[in-house]
Amino acid sequence: MNLKRIIAAAPLALITGLCMPLAAFAESGDWAGPYIGAHVGYGQDKSVTLDFAGGGSSDSFDMTGALGGIQGGYNWAVGKIVLGVEAAASAADISGDAACPNPAQSCKATMDQLYTIQGRVGLPLNNFLLYASAGNASAQIEAKKAAFSDSAYQTGWLAGLGGAMAFTNHVNGFVELQYIDFGSNDYTLGGGTVSADNKFLTLNLGANWKF
Repeated sequence: MNLKRIIAAAPLALITGLCMPLAAFAESGDWAGPYIGAHVGYGQDKSVTLDFAGGGSSDSFDMTGALGGIQGGYNWAVGKIVLGVEAAASAADISGDAACPNPAQSCKATMDQLYTIQGRVGLPLNNFLLYASAGNASAQIEAKKAAFSDSAYQTGWLAGLGGAMAFTNHVNGFVELQYIDFGSNDYTLGGGTVSADNKFLTLNLGANWKF
């Protein structure tokens, strides 16, 4: 999947939605209340290296792959804006590999779970809700060197931009771009320590049911 092409197409989808007739969710109060939903997406972490404490590092590699899961949250109408909080849980298959300092061995990193909690502030425009978000992220990340592996839950921060479009009084679809920074973390592989710096860009598409 080409993430750059998808990101480039997002403004066109936004302009199309803003030009559509006024829909049911035109005011901030129409977005208020609890909701649940599901999402699918794509994640990418470019130019990852595994750096060994004893010296040397793996070749650079990209971590890429799919994710999908569920989310739930609550929105409040405050004047003409919408404030909200949302929690999401995703299963992921995001990974990459390259040669270790010993080229006969393979180094690899994998993320298979992702959890986020974020606050959001949005502005209703016609049938769209445009919003920015920020919060906390945690993930199960595993590092491997040859037959050795170590995994741990890493925590970091996230920032995002998104847009939701109302289809009915209860159903809306959304697209959201998130930057997630886990910073540098250490893993123990074969008696030695290796560090990896993970910064993911994710693009999620999904739908919500508002109660």
